[in-house]
This record gives sequence, C-alpha cells and structure tokens, in this order.
Amino acid sequence: MKILLIGSFLNKWSTNNEMFESLINLNHQVIKFDYRKDEKKLNFFFLIIDKFFSFTRRFDLISQLSINIYTSIFGRKKIVRDILKLIKKEKPDLIMICKCDTLRIRSLEKYKEKLIYYFMDPLKMAKKIRTDINSSYCKYSISTFGKVSKEFMFSENNRHYLQGVDRDVFNVKIPWENRKDKIVFVSNITPKRNKIINFFKKKSIPIDCYGLGWENPQIY
Repeated sequence: MKILLIGSFLNKWSTNNEMFESLINLNHQVIKFDYRKDEKKLNFFFLIIDKFFSFTRRFDLISQLSINIYTSIFGRKKIVRDILKLIKKEKPDLIMICKCDTLRIRSLEKYKEKLIYYFMDPLKMAKKIRTDINSSYCKYSISTFGKVSKEFMFSENNRHYLQGVDRDVFNVKIPWENRKDKIVFVSNITPKRNKIINFFKKKSIPIDCYGLGWENPQIY
C-alpha cells in the first residue's frame, strides 16, 4: 500500500519518525511530508500574532475564522499547495495526517475517503487545536486517549487505539512476577522525560526504558 505520511520529521525524537519506520517494516511504500519544514521563522511581533490566532481557535463563535487565518499565514498556504501537488503526483492509497495543527486540513477534503487523522495527545491539547473540527474533514480518525476519541473526534470512522507493551518483546532485567513496581516506559528520551525517569531511579523503583537515547533501543 502507498501511504502519504504528513507529520513532523526534523526532530529525531519525533514519534512520526518511528511511525515511518514501522510502516516501512510492514512492507508499505511510505512517502514522508514534513508540514513544518517550510514554515517561516517568526520574529517576536509575528510570533504574538501567530499565538493569538492559535489561542482563539478554542472559542466556538470564532473558531472557524481563527483556524482559517491561522492556517493561511506565514507560508502555510504554500505548504497545502505542495501537499496537493504531491498527492496528484504520487496518488497514495492512504493519507495519514499526524496532528498537523498548523495545516488547513479542510483543503484536503476532496480526498476525504483516503484521509486518516491521527492524534496521540491528551484532551487538553485536543481542545486547544480543535481536533473535533480537523477530524471532521477525514473519513477515519485514530486517537490514543479515550476521552479524545469520545468527545473530540468527529470523523465517520473513529477508533481508540491504545499504545501497549508486549512483555515477550520487552525483556525486563528482573522477572516480571518478582518486580515490586512493574514499570516499562516506551518513548524517546527528552530532557523532561529523563528528569522524570531519574526521579524513579533515585527512589529505587525498577523501570525499563525503550526508545531513542535510552539504554534499550526503540522497537518497531
């Protein structure tokens, strides 16, 4: 299957990079498009404008107007045009949109039958970027939080998929049944996450970490 994966790939810790590798390992043909790569760098004044329209998206009376402006400024219209050109050229079977909060998803609605809106953040972020509106332009939506799936996903086919751990794959150092605190942390390392993990370790709480930057590698 040919899949167009629209997300953020510049940061090596981005989950979208792991998604890309996973889909490749499943023998899909995957085309990456980084929706943030060509956004304009903003000075302080324009950053305030950007933050203003981002913030006002959450108010129902002006949400659609704010979204239209927010997704049109600072080179974002061109990004949508580039995606449309890529779709026309590659003719993907599926188009997976990973959060993409600055992208005007409504402009892709003519390909609704192929659109999957994927969102892995909690309800607070879903309300902030209006996943209820974004997902409504897509035939399919997937979220990893139950409340997001129930309250803020409005596609025709909405699924709640948990991120799980296979204990046969993640080989813990101490037998599972002998562990007092059974914690497995699966995500790439960041300074904030490293600080949290070190807190557990200082408390002598056994924890195994998997992902880029940890003692155990990422597993697809």
